This record gives sequence, C-alpha cells and structure tokens, in this order.
Amino acid sequence: MSIKQNLFTALFLCTLTGHAFAATEIHKPDNNLEQLSKVSMSTHNSNPAGVESQIKEKAEELQASNYYISSFSGKNYIHATVIFYK
Repeated sequence: MSIKQNLFTALFLCTLTGHAFAATEIHKPDNNLEQLSKVSMSTHNSNPAGVESQIKEKAEELQASNYYISSFSGKNYIHATVIFYK
C-alpha cells in the first residue's frame, strides 16, 4: 500500500470513530462475540462518507453492537469488507 493510501485509510478510520454509531468499531476480530454478518460495501467516489453511511445503516439494520473493518481499499472507487457482531 502506498503512503497516500495508508493516509487515506487512516483518515477514513478517524472519521468513523468521530460519529455516534449504534455499533462500536473494534480493531481486531473478537472470538467472544457472535458474528452476525460479513458484508462487502463500496462507493463510486473517493469520499469515505459513502462507505461510512453504509456501515451505519447496516449496523442499525442488523442491530449490531460491534463491527470490524477487515479490508479497505481504493482510490476513486472505495471498497470495504465489514464484519458485524452481536
């Protein structure tokens, strides 16, 4: 991953922690939590807010208490894989 992509990923993750979600982001998978779903999400622009809103909506829909972003990539097309936990 390039420095630009690392910086973008860090900024994206910082924006997620700055908002009040129904679910809380965890930084590593937790075997003590029940996995509800693993979901791929994407947006067609370089704004991480598109994926952020998808994570928020899905967490509320699943009534998840925690989520883990297992992958995040992209420049003009952002793709993330998120695991939701109960």
